[in-house]
Amino acid sequence: MMIRTTPALLVKSLLLTALAGSALPATAGDQYPNTSGIGQDVNQDEAWYQQCLRVEHVEPPAVAAGAQATSTKCDANGLYYDKRSQAVTGPAEWNKVRACALANSDDGVLMMLYANGYGVAKNPDLAIKYACSLEHVAKAEMEARIAHLLRSANETSRKPFDFCDDITSGYSGAVCASIEERQNAKVRQARLSRFSKQLAPQVKAAFAALQEASVLFAETRSDNESDMHGTGAAGFALQAKGKQSDLFVKDVLDAANGIRPHYTVEEYESLDAKLHAAYESVLHTPSQQEGADERVGLSTVIKAGVTQTEDVWLAYRDAWVTYVAAASINWDPASVKALLTQRRIKQLLAIPY
Repeated sequence: MMIRTTPALLVKSLLLTALAGSALPATAGDQYPNTSGIGQDVNQDEAWYQQCLRVEHVEPPAVAAGAQATSTKCDANGLYYDKRSQAVTGPAEWNKVRACALANSDDGVLMMLYANGYGVAKNPDLAIKYACSLEHVAKAEMEARIAHLLRSANETSRKPFDFCDDITSGYSGAVCASIEERQNAKVRQARLSRFSKQLAPQVKAAFAALQEASVLFAETRSDNESDMHGTGAAGFALQAKGKQSDLFVKDVLDAANGIRPHYTVEEYESLDAKLHAAYESVLHTPSQQEGADERVGLSTVIKAGVTQTEDVWLAYRDAWVTYVAAASINWDPASVKALLTQRRIKQLLAIPY
């Protein structure tokens, strides 16, 4: 049986390794600089490599008493971006981020902490050493990141240095898409939570069901209808999921503000017929990959996954109709279904078959 790699599973795997590297100080068995992701002969005379050698013996300062992480189950990357997005983050909070990063050998987070001076004294050389220890880094990315850190050492007014500033590979692009989507999801959820608080009690249940259906549809479509060919595929899938989630927020606010879709019953029926045709076209597209008959054309998309997504979408569409009726919003059912059907047609036609 073929094991599918969905965007969610792939990004989880990427996040576990992309910002990590060898723990510092390096041991005899570690590769330093970490060239495992370069995939070509390395010229040790190049400027970036010499910079890595220059800082090889720079040591991190000791962790303050009581600031050590007691478990490796913390998420250093998530903690870092959560704290950075706060209006004010105190030294004790940054100490927790650093302790978590040390416990998990998260060189990417440690690099950013020392590059920006978050909870620690700025130390560009130590930041470079952590950069040189990162795994799965393309050569151009390594060169650009180290050059960036060298420039940053002499800058006094700048935006915070970030792992995602210098990415060149699809692998890192997927990681950064996940970081961005995680932060965007928090903003969306905060907006929807504020919105739901002002709903009448009898409407809240319908809205909660709609919101749940929206999340399930965005996740199911991302997992089932994304072509996973190429190193950047997981990142593109996450971006598509984010766009769908943004669209849901927009629709909710448009409905609340009286912005209406205008479709006739006849227009909806025409769109529904086009949807059926697009769906059948996908399901009847033969695989062009030997030993993978369940796939659509040349893509990694599985036909059963498209069927599952369609079922989830239908539940999402119906949840909208139920919510609009419960909230007495001036959207007629035909217009609601037509609006969502038109988008679904485009999604099916976007599957690379």
